[in-house]
Amino acid sequence: MATKTVAKTLPKGTLLGIGNPLLDISANVDAAFLAKYDLKPSSACLAEEKHQGIYADLVDNYDDVEYIAGGATQNACRIAQHLLGPTSNGACRFIGGVGKDAYAEKLADACKAAGLEPFYHVDEHTSTGTCAVAVVDNE
Repeated sequence: MATKTVAKTLPKGTLLGIGNPLLDISANVDAAFLAKYDLKPSSACLAEEKHQGIYADLVDNYDDVEYIAGGATQNACRIAQHLLGPTSNGACRFIGGVGKDAYAEKLADACKAAGLEPFYHVDEHTSTGTCAVAVVDNE
């Protein structure tokens, strides 16, 4: 039985993902943070009016804030790029829409740091999608 060998480099753009990018803003917090925003441990919710200050709170008051390129399709592309490794020649790319704001810049930086080349359509009338990740006791 013959085995196939995989080329060490793939052409740029071999894998193209198109989806809704999100910037995950993650930090280790305490139970008081969850209570402040009426959040339940180990859960997820859509942001409501009561959550409006959560992003600034994470960024301003926690030292371990991480910015992570998220969203289902962008995550899949990041993982594929990671599995292909640094010699993959930018094989994975992502297309999605962002706002014209600082979060879009952080999202692009996080993507590039993961080895993924993002191509974002910038809409001046909307905000970049964000997700607050509040981690309590390594949950």
